[in-house]
Amino acid sequence: CIRDRYIKQAYLVGIGEEGALVTRNVNYADESAETFVSVGTSGSLNPDGDIHCTLIEDPSGITSYNQKYKSSTEIQYQALPAANYNISSMNAVIRAGESYARIPVAIHPEGLHCDSLYALPLKMESCKEYPVAQAETVVLFAIKTYNNYSGYYNYIGTNNGASFSLIRNAVAVNKNTIRIYYTGTEELARAKDTGLTITVNEDNSLTMKPYNADFIEVASINEEQPDYYGNYELADVYGGKKRQRFNFKYKYRFKGESKWEIVDMRSLRSVTLDQINE
Repeated sequence: CIRDRYIKQAYLVGIGEEGALVTRNVNYADESAETFVSVGTSGSLNPDGDIHCTLIEDPSGITSYNQKYKSSTEIQYQALPAANYNISSMNAVIRAGESYARIPVAIHPEGLHCDSLYALPLKMESCKEYPVAQAETVVLFAIKTYNNYSGYYNYIGTNNGASFSLIRNAVAVNKNTIRIYYTGTEELARAKDTGLTITVNEDNSLTMKPYNADFIEVASINEEQPDYYGNYELADVYGGKKRQRFNFKYKYRFKGESKWEIVDMRSLRSVTLDQINE
């Protein structure tokens, strides 16, 4: 008779003794992005019968995580709003002869704020056939949003004729809008003051707006096209990659100032097609 060498237990995959934070990247362009929660069984042998597990949501897991890993001055995780996800069933069945099962989770990213951190806190409530390992611990599924244009770019251009070259992160705001920063900093407080949003229109032209209209102004430098701020290009490059390029032409000034700063800038990065889903 072959015996299992280890204790049989049911558990949430990825969870440790003190829980876990599992990141799920979700594209704003997806109306519903499917991810999953996995449950498993321990032991050297797979179960010879079906294993039935039940999960529950446990908001206290978010509170515990924030208290342990975040200071009071940093952004903290908040519960993913009910309208932004759907779990058809909180029950999972690990079939005989298998060691894992998945529970589908549909994430609806529309309306999630780019500067907020969201988490879905889950733990295993019970298992009919096996004891639950680390029953009091919670796994947080952290939702990180992006779009087809967000990420780090090389920026090259001129500001009132003075040349510059730098790297900045373009943050996704919604499915076709990103935010860049006037200064090199990416601190949230500065972003609210100096950030500019760029929307890629259907014809690949760009529309720019201030992230905080009370602090900064932005305008087109083309009098014949007052709503034109440049264009977006996607081209083939070496190694089967794609090159994303933004060509910016705009002017800005801080509220209360009369002088406009004129910017002629381009941003570039190379990506694989699966990174931008186009």
